[in-house]
Amino acid sequence: MASFNIMVKWVAAALVAVGLAGPLAAEALLPLAPVDAKGRYLQPWFAEASGDLTKDHAAAKRAGKLLAVLWEQENCHYCRKMHEVNLRQPDIAGYIAKHFHVVVLDMRGGDDVVGFDGATASQADLAKQMQVFGTPTVLFYADDEKAAARLPGYAQPKVFMKVFEYVVEEGYRDASMIDWIRARLKKEAEG
Repeated sequence: MASFNIMVKWVAAALVAVGLAGPLAAEALLPLAPVDAKGRYLQPWFAEASGDLTKDHAAAKRAGKLLAVLWEQENCHYCRKMHEVNLRQPDIAGYIAKHFHVVVLDMRGGDDVVGFDGATASQADLAKQMQVFGTPTVLFYADDEKAAARLPGYAQPKVFMKVFEYVVEEGYRDASMIDWIRARLKKEAEG
């Protein structure tokens, strides 16, 4: 029986090493975040949205972080997957919490929010103005109030993490996100 357990652990480690499996032990993952009344996950390191993107951006700067506006909506399958898979991985959640002030807005929400232009609009109208047409969508803001990058839709954990690294490392200044991520993944694969 001991040799069987060793063999199972060896196969699991091999699968993880070649990228064919994610974390296999449940204890390696963070606990699933609680869900609010609208079915949105409440990560403990998310910031409370102020209702004014300029104020959220200023709060991010005061904290020495970048602003990430995460657009979600009720009953979003890929939002749920992002929380259940990507944001339960300690390295991903830790990296984002360290570098980003994350606020969540509802793509179909009726609550008013003040945009970077100072105008008040419903979250749904602001989403349209910002060309957010699906969820999850993450808009990243660095030095100014113009989006430095955008992640439309769900991305597998490895790519998801690279997008956040792209923003932190200011890859958007020199390369498209796709080119930057491809180069990084190729470099990592070559060792």
